[in-house]
Amino acid sequence: MSKKRLMTMMIVMLLLLTAGGGAVFIIITDQQDSAAAEEEAGVEEELELQVRSEEITTNLKSGNIIRTRFVIQLNSADAVDEFEQRDYQTGNTILQVLADLDARDLDGSDTIRSLEEKLKDEFNSFIASGEVTRVYTQEWIIQ
Repeated sequence: MSKKRLMTMMIVMLLLLTAGGGAVFIIITDQQDSAAAEEEAGVEEELELQVRSEEITTNLKSGNIIRTRFVIQLNSADAVDEFEQRDYQTGNTILQVLADLDARDLDGSDTIRSLEEKLKDEFNSFIASGEVTRVYTQEWIIQ
């Protein structure tokens, strides 16, 4: 083989390797960008399916006062609309559940999680167009 032909083959191989590496880089970068975009869209969608309660201040059975606020996660836009229309019912439900508790019943994260589950079950009992998937405690002060 002549040196000229060998040099041409080496240049062609180098160009092919460079093009292949560039293609792999573009594909990997594009996949990472679309995964990040999907994650961002998921967070935005999740925020659209949340309802924030008003700050609630009420007496507990023990005579203590609690000030709290919740974020309610629902599974559909229809459920969000219905939940917002039933704000009088949701506020009443929260007050009734809290009125049956003593301050010592509300000590620790396990108790808060238990209260969130109870509220979720109570809310789901009157929501017809979807369901509450999670209740988050956003504020919690007992005096």
